[in-house]
Amino acid sequence: MKRTNPQEPGKPATCAALKQIREDLGLTQGELAALLGLAPGTISDWERGDTTLRRSRLDRAARALGVAGQVVDALVEAHRLLHQATRADLPFPLAQGVWPSTWASAAAIFRTAHESILDAALAAQARADRHVADSTWAKLRAATDLDRLALIERVPGIPTWALVERLTAESIAEAPDRPDQAMKLARLALRSAELAPVSDSRGTTPAFFSTSASTSLTSRVSRRRAR
Repeated sequence: MKRTNPQEPGKPATCAALKQIREDLGLTQGELAALLGLAPGTISDWERGDTTLRRSRLDRAARALGVAGQVVDALVEAHRLLHQATRADLPFPLAQGVWPSTWASAAAIFRTAHESILDAALAAQARADRHVADSTWAKLRAATDLDRLALIERVPGIPTWALVERLTAESIAEAPDRPDQAMKLARLALRSAELAPVSDSRGTTPAFFSTSASTSLTSRVSRRRAR
């Protein structure tokens, strides 16, 4: 099979789109192959254009990664425009053979697609985090107050923004009929927020708002108990 230079305009737009999706998600070729259940060298062959990547295969890969079909459409079209605008008869780098207006249009598409891909990845991670928090809460709910605090303080990985969010919701639900229990859960949420990893950008904002909600709830319950 004839090998294709990755800078040649004849390289399929689907191959370039796959590479951009992978890089936007921060995945290596090996990691992407493992996620899709493919041989390690398959992704490399596709991205170099050594093996044809059919659009149907690209769509299946994108769905598995949580990337919307509209984003894939935009990426493929943008790369197709760049390939068509390249003057293949001149031995110039790609950028010198493309009209500025085409580059501008493609760049705008790439920026929008990049943001959409990241948003989808963050949303998927948030769903996974909340699922883990649900399981963690099921264990904490069966424990005593002291054991709950000990688990949160001593077991790495338990305090997360998703658990703070779940504890806050449980505290709010208990407030009307069981203010004492609501107070305990609010304090547990605050302690979890203090211990949750702050380096995880996915959780910074949710944890901040959950902590604020817990603080507000603690104040409301305290006022109610003082009446």
